[in-house]
Amino acid sequence: MSRPLFRSPGFKMIVLAVLALLLLIPLESVNGLIRERAARARAAEDAIAQQWGGAQVLAPAYLIAYRTLVQPEGDHLVRRQSTEVLLPESVEIEATLAPEIRHRGIFQLPVYTSVLRVEATFAAEALAALRAAADPGSALELRLALSDTRGIRGLGEVLVDGRPVQFASAPRRLAELPALGVDLPSVAAQADQPLRLGYRLDLAGTGALQFLPLGRTTRVHLSAPWPHPDFSGAFLPASRTLDATAFDARWQVLAFNRDYPERFALPEVSTSEITASAFGLSLFQPAGTYQQNERSGKYGLLMIALVFCALFLFESLLGLTLHPIQYGLVGLALALFTLLLLALSEHLGFARAYLFAATAGCLLIGGYARALLASTRRALALSGLQAAAYGTFFLLVRSEDYALLLGSAALFAVLAAIMYLTRRTDWARLGAGAPAAADTQAPAVG
Repeated sequence: MSRPLFRSPGFKMIVLAVLALLLLIPLESVNGLIRERAARARAAEDAIAQQWGGAQVLAPAYLIAYRTLVQPEGDHLVRRQSTEVLLPESVEIEATLAPEIRHRGIFQLPVYTSVLRVEATFAAEALAALRAAADPGSALELRLALSDTRGIRGLGEVLVDGRPVQFASAPRRLAELPALGVDLPSVAAQADQPLRLGYRLDLAGTGALQFLPLGRTTRVHLSAPWPHPDFSGAFLPASRTLDATAFDARWQVLAFNRDYPERFALPEVSTSEITASAFGLSLFQPAGTYQQNERSGKYGLLMIALVFCALFLFESLLGLTLHPIQYGLVGLALALFTLLLLALSEHLGFARAYLFAATAGCLLIGGYARALLASTRRALALSGLQAAAYGTFFLLVRSEDYALLLGSAALFAVLAAIMYLTRRTDWARLGAGAPAAADTQAPAVG
């Protein structure tokens, strides 16, 4: 190609734009690798949950009674059995969590063990109505339900009206949760007395613990040495305290706050209606390793554009000539940063990996720019710009609430700097092959 065409700023910008788009290929390859590693991490987490116990949802206590209904069907009467469910008048839960990190290879997952003390009361009037509706001679059945019974580490003595009973696996699930149950002893809950029960449950789980608000009044007190609880589900805590190492939260949920009544037949209330009322918390980990790598990868093209722009300004304002292959090598070095970051972050954590990868990238491109720009001072200026960009992107990756604001402000500042440095550059004379006619302050960038 002729020298005037090669020196033309417009032609050079088109070449650099095409080159930057081509560099999307290695960037997208690294992003695909990030997604693949994230999928492997999720598989490792599932394996841990299979062995330890999954996310837990507890239905603390409810009663079951069976009732036979005779219904007309054509010319015949058909007998069908209905399962009646009675929910407690009140439920009190005291729970403490002991979180820990479990590893599988290089992958990790927060799990917990917990101690739950549950007390529930069934109103005397509701009990009498349930007994009256039940088939003659059939016993009421007491149930508790849990999403993953593999997580049960111990179920202490269950006291019903002060008498111990023994729970066992039971049919008739509530909201598709596996149930434990026992037939109520005949001496339990006399006709004019409420039924009271209490038990201690030692439970292991992964990631989350939630409760169904089965009581007319449900109170839960939950505490754990975990700095990042994610209060999730249908209800937020009525009160909570958080500090750098622990949290303490209290919920109070009333029957008016949920969408199902105190007593119902199982087909009348859908599973989704019941599960939608669950509340509790997740052991939240701010921006996990692969999530942060994915966010960082999204800034790869922007970093390439910034460094290309800086090299282009050096070339244009200082009368240098750089070949597209040299730009391409710099772009590949910038793309390699995301791969190096991913590999290091799986072993060192994201913050330290980012520091090492950014330092390596700045040294590599700075050393190469020393030869390209024929000046140590210019190479240091380019490395300083690169380091500042990496620092800004690190803040954007780690910030969840202010990423858009910081990113917009950074782009505005970069554009303002470029406009200021080139405000008196005669691009037409540059395109004709003449020296730059910029103001005296422009070369100071080198």
